[in-house]
Amino acid sequence: MNTVYGSIIKHKFRTAKGIIRHFWPSLLGLLLGIAFLGRQLLVVAMGGGIGKIPEPKYAFYVLCACVLMNVYRLFIKSTPAIRVNAATLHYLYHTPYFKRILAAEYLWSFIKNALAAFLLAGFMAGFRYDAAFVVNALLLCAYLYAGILLSWIRYHGAKRERHLTVVCCIIASIGLLVDSQIVRLIFVGSVVLCAACCVFFRLRHLDLGKYRRDLAFVDINTSVASQFDLAQMSQIAKEHNANRNRRLFLFHFPLRKNNAVFYKCLIEILRAGNRIWIILLVLLLIGVLIYRTPLFSAIPVIGEPATASLLSVLLIMTTYMNVGEMLEKQLKTLLEKRQKGLFLPVGDRVIVLSYIMFGSLVYIALTVVTGFLIASKAHIMLLFAGLYIPTAATDMLVAIKLRRFRKPVQMVIRILSFMLGYLFVA
Repeated sequence: MNTVYGSIIKHKFRTAKGIIRHFWPSLLGLLLGIAFLGRQLLVVAMGGGIGKIPEPKYAFYVLCACVLMNVYRLFIKSTPAIRVNAATLHYLYHTPYFKRILAAEYLWSFIKNALAAFLLAGFMAGFRYDAAFVVNALLLCAYLYAGILLSWIRYHGAKRERHLTVVCCIIASIGLLVDSQIVRLIFVGSVVLCAACCVFFRLRHLDLGKYRRDLAFVDINTSVASQFDLAQMSQIAKEHNANRNRRLFLFHFPLRKNNAVFYKCLIEILRAGNRIWIILLVLLLIGVLIYRTPLFSAIPVIGEPATASLLSVLLIMTTYMNVGEMLEKQLKTLLEKRQKGLFLPVGDRVIVLSYIMFGSLVYIALTVVTGFLIASKAHIMLLFAGLYIPTAATDMLVAIKLRRFRKPVQMVIRILSFMLGYLFVA
């Protein structure tokens, strides 16, 4: 028995050692960056500190961040919340060892969420270790661990169980955001108890096919990363994207001759992957934080107001331009396939107009979100959208029509697009 557990632990340490050896500069930079941002967020943005309680609205923001974390775990994250080694699942699933290993993974997940809950409770209470801190820590620990358990149930459950996890997540989130500790404890406590009973006593059969496939993919990625095999990592990513399950197809939409390309563009954007949109959203949020908060004021250059505005505009417009690059690449690919023999019942004009129309809708939605976050006035958002959409359409037309001097013209257009971003911070 000790040999089984010792081999599993030894494999984990060996893999972690390889990853740390090859990626330690990135990991160290990430750790220092998180520590710096955490300190700036607590002391500068929230006005708190050791023994100093921030304003109540910032505690509400922390609770909203916890809600977003659980929403990500349930509805966006595709990998299982509780993971074991693929070889462990294959060789030990029908033995008593597997239940003990799974129980250890449940405990390890609880410990990680408890540590995160204590850290967040410290942010809310200014790291004052009193009764309020203990209550908040227990509440957040129960809520975050409930998210793990509900994600685990949703991963292995049938349609009925998946719907119940949505209801439980809504109940726990509403209870967490209500301004009453008794209501919070009742709602969150009930959900975590129900989820724990379902996982520990009712969830006896796992979706082995799905679980084995995802664990194998995670193990291969981890092993390749520990060996720092960049070519193999790139190949695995391409194979994963090619073999990913598709849930949205053209026949799901009310197709007509003139809207087929529009819906095709919509499907391609949705299939771009969650990670791309999360990265773009993070860029946008960092740009907003740099402009609206003194979060980076301790940094000598970035903390200056003029530099902060420039960097904020750069990050916001990078989000817009990346969306434009995705649309432009998809349009070029479709037109190249048409030239090579792909039959389409519409001409190039309809194809280009469909992509411009879809891009306009995306830019309008992005402008509304950006304007809301950065507190811009309605007429500023309307002016920006009215100027940026024709500029982006011109950039797309230049990319597919112009042969000579295309790059200089696109450079000028993109400089103008970047300058339009100053409307948000004017």
